[in-house]
Amino acid sequence: MGMLQEASTSIQHRIPRPPALHIYDLVTVGFGTKALALATAIKDYNTSTNILFLEQNHSFEEGNHVQDPATEFCDFMQNSFMHDLVTFRNPTSEFTFLNYLQSHGKLESFIELQGKKCEGDGFIRPLRDEFCRYLSWAARSFGDYVRYGEEVIQVSKANKYAQESLWRIVSKDMATQDTVVRLARNVVFANTEHMASIARDEVSA
Repeated sequence: MGMLQEASTSIQHRIPRPPALHIYDLVTVGFGTKALALATAIKDYNTSTNILFLEQNHSFEEGNHVQDPATEFCDFMQNSFMHDLVTFRNPTSEFTFLNYLQSHGKLESFIELQGKKCEGDGFIRPLRDEFCRYLSWAARSFGDYVRYGEEVIQVSKANKYAQESLWRIVSKDMATQDTVVRLARNVVFANTEHMASIARDEVSA
């Protein structure tokens, strides 16, 4: 009997425990331009690297298009180039539109365009296609923190973790249909329509 107990104890010791769920400081639902602006702020101020963005589209470009009501009349953006991701918040950030131009050898040609105005009001505007490339360039800096092709289907309080106030985020892999559960101290909805959809599902459940 003693030998059986020892053998049983030995087997139990060899069985690995399931890994504890990683707890993120922040999980953001969606990775569009609003979430990208948030990511640049986190990077600029070294707030945390323990973050994750969940985006149901398979790439940043797939789900984000610069919509400009003046496109049928003009190839330029409606706003000044200073309305980029970061300039009003931190003009010395590495994610400014001007830094993008400089790093791609396009700053001089952009300056030469300053005399071209869409509506004659004096604003210096970037070309729409160029601004889209700028956003994609910035988004690539956060590839390690984004999971594309995952749709968030539920966000709820993780009540069983009494020692800490946490959120439970359930997402679905769009390719495999598998579900993934994650925990986070904070959740941001970058897409308000998505937030409303999840809220309706929670109420109906």
